[in-house]
Formats: sequence, structure tokens, C-alpha cells
Amino acid sequence: MMALDLSVLDGLPAADAGGRHVPAMAPPQAFEEDPEQPRFEFDEDDDFDALVDDIRQRGILQPLVVLRLSSGRLRIRFGARRFRAAVRAGLARISYVETEDERQFDDYAQVAENARELRRPLQPLELARFIARKLAAGERKKAVATRLHIDASAITHLLALTDDPPPLLLELYHSRRCRAPYYLYLLRGLMRQDAVLVERCTATVAEIDRALIEDMTLQLQRRKEAPRAHAAVDALAALAAAAPAVPAGPSVRGVAPVNAAGTAILTRPQLLGNHHGRPMQVLLQRAPSAEGLAWVTFNDGDTTELPLADLTLTALLQRRSGER
Repeated sequence: MMALDLSVLDGLPAADAGGRHVPAMAPPQAFEEDPEQPRFEFDEDDDFDALVDDIRQRGILQPLVVLRLSSGRLRIRFGARRFRAAVRAGLARISYVETEDERQFDDYAQVAENARELRRPLQPLELARFIARKLAAGERKKAVATRLHIDASAITHLLALTDDPPPLLLELYHSRRCRAPYYLYLLRGLMRQDAVLVERCTATVAEIDRALIEDMTLQLQRRKEAPRAHAAVDALAALAAAAPAVPAGPSVRGVAPVNAAGTAILTRPQLLGNHHGRPMQVLLQRAPSAEGLAWVTFNDGDTTELPLADLTLTALLQRRSGER
């Protein structure tokens, strides 16, 4: 096996005529990327192409920070994206500085450096995988959040991308139609309830926004409430069917009139019940604005429109003469 020729490395930084340190230079093959580097989405957007063009014209303005291994190779601690751009740009030599500062050996330092990257900070999936690796190593979520200077809830949102994510969620992420961790977290919750609905609603949109998520949430909520609303209607029918029968004959004062079959007829029905324990009466003569709703009036005169599913029906009576 041929030994690696490291004679091309410049060694320690030199100094220019003004006494300023000049970064060392080495060819691309002298470097290696850190296997624990949190960044892996290097060249998925136009920003990377712009960085390549800039480096081709001006070179690397900020040298790579490297750790010299016992083999003599230079492991990149900070600047992996700049390194890849320099290779793409065809640079024959790349500037670097060596570090022996143990504080910079910590992989949290790499995350912090990437977070300050003006062109392109760490992307959500990159950060999510870093967090997942730390948690798998036994670190506590709160401790990881503290070291990353983010809220613990943000970690929960990010992990929606790494904890066996649905294929649709990853498709939305990689297509860049949704990159907001909180939206991705909400989408995953909606997919658990109805993946078909989410797939249908997101199929033709260019970008997932709050309005779309709220619309899907409302659709699922209405679907859940529909059986309760139908149950309330069934209860109303049951109360009507249970109205007492009286002997056939003309209307008697205080008693509902009857039909030819001798069944009582409610000509002025009064439907009573409560809303979360608050007594109310359903206004049967007032049409609701949508199916599953009803107008009610409370004992204090307050009148409002409420979902039938939220009402508890208790009695269906014949309103007495003189009652409103």
C-alpha cells in the first residue's frame, strides 16, 4: 500500500512582511471530513452554488480549522461546507489553521459554529439527527437543549424527523415544501389521525403554511364531532318518541292535543337541557347557521349558537299557555 505523501503540507503558518500570520495551505487530498460532523445537507440549494462561485473568484476567506491526526492527515473540525465548495471550485490548495484547543474538540462546538454560519446554518434534519445521537448516547433532553441554547419543546418538534418519520413527512421536507420544525411536528400528529387526508391536502400546494394545517385540523375535529352531533339528534328523536300518549279527543287545558291514533302532539315543543351544567333551552324555531349547531338561550337571557355535541338534552315538553 502506497504511503501518503504529506510533504506538500506547509506546516505552521508563516508571517507576511507586516508580521501577520498567514494560514497554511494544503491540497484537497490532505484533508478528511469529520465522521461526526453534524452537517450533511451541503449542496441542496442555490446558496451552495453561490459559495462555489465566490470561492472560485476569491479563494477561501475564512480558513478551515483542522486537527492534525497521528497519520498526518488534517481532519476538518470547522469548515466542511467551505471545503466541499473549494473542491467543487477546483482549488489546488486550501488554507487552514490547526487547533489544539480541547474546547473545539467538542461536537457541540461544531453545532455552534454551524449555527453562526451566515450563508446557511444547520438545517432541521441535520440538527435533529445530532440531537437524536446525543439522546441515544444517554444525554437528557433538557441538558441537550441547554447546550444548544434552544427550548426543550424545539427538541420535541425536531425529533419528529428522526423517530421513524412517515415517508410523506420526509418527502415534504426534502422537497422544501416544509422546513419549519413546528409545522413538521404538527403534520406528523395529523398523519397519525388520517394520513390520507394529509396526503390529499398537501399534494398540490407549493408550501405548507399555518392556514393549511389549521384547515386540516378543523376537518379532523368536525369529523370527530359528527358522531356526537348525530347522537344529540338521536336523543332529541328519542325524547319526542317518549312523549306521553293521552286518550283520543279534543285538547284539554294543560295537556297536549292528540292525533287520531291517540298519540300526543307537541304543537309548542320546549326542549330543555344544559351546556356544561348551565341550564338552557334550545330555540327550535331558529335555524342554525350550519349542520350540527343549534341556537340556545340560557336562564339569564344569554342567547348563542353552540355545537349540538356540547349540549346535554334532558326534557322535551309541551310549552304551557302563557310561556314564552
